[in-house]
Amino acid sequence: MSINADDLRDVLSEFASGVTVVTGHYEHSNHAATMTAFCSVSLSPPRVLICVTKDSRSHRIISSGGIFAINMLDSTQSKLARDLAQTESEEQEPYDKLKDVPFTTAITGAPILSESHSFIDCVVIESVDIGDHTVFFGEPKAVGRGKDKPPLVYYKRQFGQFIINEDDVSI
Repeated sequence: MSINADDLRDVLSEFASGVTVVTGHYEHSNHAATMTAFCSVSLSPPRVLICVTKDSRSHRIISSGGIFAINMLDSTQSKLARDLAQTESEEQEPYDKLKDVPFTTAITGAPILSESHSFIDCVVIESVDIGDHTVFFGEPKAVGRGKDKPPLVYYKRQFGQFIINEDDVSI
């Protein structure tokens, strides 16, 4: 039995996820895109992964440059998330999505958004093509924390914020 892509997308929207802006750099070109397909893989050795659509400019920049940074957003950054979520395929004329966004760099040269909640700066150590995406595995070279605000979350195709239940015991 084949699963309909729209049905799968609807079910996946039921899963709340943190919102990141993944950035890359290659040949004097910076790029940024809003993504939720990120997770920790291992703490020892440290490894993370991102999933990137193959026909996107993000894919070309990350696969060619061999670096990426995961910038985690806070609950005040939904406009930035929407602005950077605009799809840009390889066929479109490239433009600098970060021209009005302050950033710096850490170790790899991938942009670190100055206002990000936290970041992980990575080098690509492996990539695996699966369907219409590539999974990029990264080795963190630098990490950092910014503002102490609630994270931005994405749920049912909407941005929101996570509220800590003070009654819960920390794990």
